[in-house]
Formats: sequence, C-alpha cells, structure tokens
Amino acid sequence: MVNISTKRNLPFEDHTVVLQPGDHSFIRHDSFVYYEYARLINVEVVERKVAEGKIRILEAPSPEVFDRVLAGVMNSPRSTGKIKNFCRKNGGVSH
Repeated sequence: MVNISTKRNLPFEDHTVVLQPGDHSFIRHDSFVYYEYARLINVEVVERKVAEGKIRILEAPSPEVFDRVLAGVMNSPRSTGKIKNFCRKNGGVSH
C-alpha cells in the first residue's frame, strides 16, 4: 500500500512518480507517490478496515498508471528493501 501526497516541492518529496489530474479520479493536484511510507498490509486487515468504514475502496488505476507506480518501487531511492524484495518475489517488478 502506498500513500499519495500533494506535490509541494518540499525537500522530503520523492518525485520518482508524479501523478497528475486525469491519472485517477482521486488525483486533484500534481501528487507524488510516497514510497518511503509504502507498507505491506494483510488482506484481512484491509477487509476489516473497509467493513469498519476506515478505508474507502476507489476504482483501480489504469494499467498504465499502475505500471508507473509499480516501476517506481524499484526506481525510488526511498523504497525500502523489504518492499522491493516483496515486489521481486511476487512478480511485480523485474529489476
């Protein structure tokens, strides 16, 4: 799971992948994927949080946007080794 944050050109921002309005209905401003805070979350936990109303499910991104975000896992200097290894082992990325 990754966080998407509004781009403000602050020093801590990771601009490996910048999303723009039109990339997804959720995106209202130029935004960056906050790979530093990417987390592996158990499916059962997500399902429970959805049922409790703590997480909203939105439509899936387009395949192109999803591929950009996924490729950014390997390209971002802020992705953790744990996240990169998970993606490699599960066929998400080939780098």
